[in-house]
Amino acid sequence: MLTVDRLIFAVTLLLFSTLTVFDGARNAILFLSISGGFLVLLGVWLALCRKVSQLQQFFPEYKSVLLACTIWLLLTWFQAYGLFGFDSVNPYQTHIELFLYIGYGALLVLLIALLRSPTRILWLVAVILAIAVFQTFFGMVNYYSESAVFGWAPTHYALKRVTGSYVNRNFYANLVAMSAGFSFIWVLTRSRTESSLSRTRRHVRGGSEVVALALLLIMLSGLMLSGSRAAIVSFAGAAVFVFFFVLRDDRLRISIAGLLLTGLTSFVLFGAQLMGQRFSRLGIEASDRLEQWKTTLGLINGSKITGFGAGSYETVFRSRPSGELGPMTYNHAHNDYLELMLEQGVVGLFLLGAIVCILVWKSLHKLYQSRSLLRKRLILSGIFGASVILLHALVDFPFQVPANTWLFIALLSIVVSATRIDFRAPAEPS
Repeated sequence: MLTVDRLIFAVTLLLFSTLTVFDGARNAILFLSISGGFLVLLGVWLALCRKVSQLQQFFPEYKSVLLACTIWLLLTWFQAYGLFGFDSVNPYQTHIELFLYIGYGALLVLLIALLRSPTRILWLVAVILAIAVFQTFFGMVNYYSESAVFGWAPTHYALKRVTGSYVNRNFYANLVAMSAGFSFIWVLTRSRTESSLSRTRRHVRGGSEVVALALLLIMLSGLMLSGSRAAIVSFAGAAVFVFFFVLRDDRLRISIAGLLLTGLTSFVLFGAQLMGQRFSRLGIEASDRLEQWKTTLGLINGSKITGFGAGSYETVFRSRPSGELGPMTYNHAHNDYLELMLEQGVVGLFLLGAIVCILVWKSLHKLYQSRSLLRKRLILSGIFGASVILLHALVDFPFQVPANTWLFIALLSIVVSATRIDFRAPAEPS
């Protein structure tokens, strides 16, 4: 039976799919409009559905997260309107960032409200994987045919690298690396009680792991062909992070061997020559990047506490002393943490860091207590994907790409929801 609640969930998935097909680098109006769409959907849901049990459970346990989010949004609002001495050097861009931040918050709350059963979480996971596989196939067809599919490609550059429908390989690679975490964790984790399952259930579970391994091979192949060094290293770093928490069962050795073989196969078949070329240029590019970070640190000293205003990095960077980096300018810091410090100071960095750390810490606590394999897989997959973008943000600006940030928000909502719902009652609520 189609209800308002289910209709809103379907529309939310549709809007989310639209967001992650277009990276937003060239169409900020689209993303601002859809941010407003999420806010309207949340308002409609609160007005008509009134099924706030999930939110009522969330609010008391995550009061510190809600407080940090509120202070962060207030800081951005004060910067955008020049209130209480919090002036932005680029008010127009700060207004845009404020609206995007509100959209991010609306999506997080909306998904936590809607993801009230394992079935709905798995629907969202299926959408994420479908987007990643579509992006990979689309990019690989462009790459191997050396011509635009259906007469369209995001840029001519996309015919030399696998970028999906994105204008930059790093945008695509980050999305795929985050999404691949679901397949990676699905293959890596095994049930300790598998021998007690019926033969049919063992075959179904084994079949799902085969599918997960096939999807992982597809996504890793696209990741290698993107030539994104940072995304590949971030994926490997996230794997090490997860191994630290998961490697407690001897039966995982077979899974790990299979995953290593999958990664090695993808590298040899698709990425060896390309990645050799990319890493050979690392030393040349690193010197420019280090000089940019040094300059950014110097600029941060001008407003350490609350920053120069959200979205103001390029404006501030242009005002640097003319002798630094010559005439070059950058619109982003190639390090989201430095960029956040410049724009919103130590306060902004502390608030957002506290939000992520609290969510992950509480999820890991639930992970160790849970006996549900599905709950463990979903929590670990979300943490894996979040780790990928957090590591990538050390050397690039993935959080400045709306599509990557939307996916990060979706992963956090999956992690939070997986810690709250009852996995003994998988039926979708009416």
